[in-house]
Amino acid sequence: MMSHSWREGNSAVPDTSVVLPPSIMPVIILNGSEYQMGYQYGQQLASAIIWQKDAVWAQSLKEFGNREAIIRELKASMHYTKESNPSALDGLKGMADGATATGYELSFIDCLLINAKPQKPTTTAAYPSAAEDEKFSSDGCSSWSSWGKTTKEGKLICAKSSDSEFGAQVTIIAFPEEGNSYLATAQVGELADTPCMNNRGLFIASSGGFAKRPIDFDYGTSTTCGYQHLLRFADNASQAKEMFLRWKYPRCTNIQFSDINGDAYVVEITAALSSIRKSGDFGERDFIYSTNNYFNDEMKESIYGIEFIEHGGWLGSGWSISSISRNLQLWNMLHNYSGQVDLEFAKMIWRFPGNPPPVMIDEKAYSNTHGAGWDQKIGNQFNRRVAIMLPDRGNNGVAYICTGSAGRVVYPIHPGGHCFPIAPTHSFYRITLAASPEEIIEAAKLEAHACIASAHRQLMNITFLDAGYAILNRLFTVANTEFYEGVHFAHQAFLASGNEALKYSSQAATAFARAQAHAKQLQHVFVPPANAPEHLGLKPYGGSWASWAVR
Repeated sequence: MMSHSWREGNSAVPDTSVVLPPSIMPVIILNGSEYQMGYQYGQQLASAIIWQKDAVWAQSLKEFGNREAIIRELKASMHYTKESNPSALDGLKGMADGATATGYELSFIDCLLINAKPQKPTTTAAYPSAAEDEKFSSDGCSSWSSWGKTTKEGKLICAKSSDSEFGAQVTIIAFPEEGNSYLATAQVGELADTPCMNNRGLFIASSGGFAKRPIDFDYGTSTTCGYQHLLRFADNASQAKEMFLRWKYPRCTNIQFSDINGDAYVVEITAALSSIRKSGDFGERDFIYSTNNYFNDEMKESIYGIEFIEHGGWLGSGWSISSISRNLQLWNMLHNYSGQVDLEFAKMIWRFPGNPPPVMIDEKAYSNTHGAGWDQKIGNQFNRRVAIMLPDRGNNGVAYICTGSAGRVVYPIHPGGHCFPIAPTHSFYRITLAASPEEIIEAAKLEAHACIASAHRQLMNITFLDAGYAILNRLFTVANTEFYEGVHFAHQAFLASGNEALKYSSQAATAFARAQAHAKQLQHVFVPPANAPEHLGLKPYGGSWASWAVR
């Protein structure tokens, strides 16, 4: 892949020999058996996977102290992953082989570590004895789904932000030899993470929990391998929920499942407890949402819940403070603006800034006051990727993806939680889960062309005498250049075959995605995107016209 897929390749980013996380998430297209798709993954993104491998090893060694302890944890994860998605291990072997074939050192153990993300074991966790025989060959997030009377057209609209430190990320489109095709966002090297959807109209999102008890953490399946299995073999939200609940889960999370039939659940789960929340259980009508705390009473003890807040859930400590605010925001947006939710409304939710916190650094002071005065919103500086998905049964599912926060004016999700991605665009690119790589590329190309044409119309309204013209013209040149790079790679894909054709297809889709993001960034200079309901012609948020849930 050309260097600027991972580094800007222009004067906006300093020249460096270090492989950097991409400022705009690349797109990779995979096809075939589990091993073949893993091989293509490793072959296409080897340098970025190495970046991720080093980061995960460094963090794990800090946590466990030595390599031997990490290997022991990985054996346990491998043992339980064989129960949930055994073929995923072939994908990890393929990933290691594909990267190695391109000249990078990557092992199966490295790939398993990236996907398993082991946590330090607790004193109560029982190590599975069978794991000894294995041989090697929590984040903050916000998500919601809406449909029926809540959306303008009655169709399913889903969204999620993954919230943590900025890192290397990817948009994966896969056509497995067996099972459903799917689109997933993930950290580089993961087989699949959320938000994600498949071509049966299923959407999956996850939000890390903050349980404190030792019994809420145990050995269990690799979550990313599990998500991939659900995408491939579950046709609806109910199937995905039942399949998921059969596995041994290692940590605390909220898993959201929704589908185009209006069926939706949130599985509130730890290693010790699980409960099911449905739309309507807490007053929702044709929508559901989840962040990092729990709503159901049976989950209260896992987070040391001290107070239940209507529409916000159980307040505990740590992440639950901002979780309450984010839940209340989602309730207010989806309930009070019922019938108005569409794509632009969804983007606006992630650009809605709220008010700055009174305390920016002192974590203790913040915790002691339960975040009093902090009007936290789901749009924040920890948004490392935001995706709005419109699932569909067939070949018309669409994802709009932003690397980093969609809003320019956003605040830390907790005091001291400043996080700044490289060269952010604060704009979305559009990718279609079409029937073939060729159709994916063509759809991305048409969208890029339309975005560039719109940006050009705006740019022509000023001249080189106007302040900022040179910078804006350079940005237009970047977007236009990326468009023609996409055209070139699409031609190469047509002329090639096998894995080489898939590599060029991925490069074409990535170039068109980048062209879209940069052209949209230019458009936003002239026409700022909506970051409040009134910018969409709706009544103001918090006005006297409605009743608002507050903490």
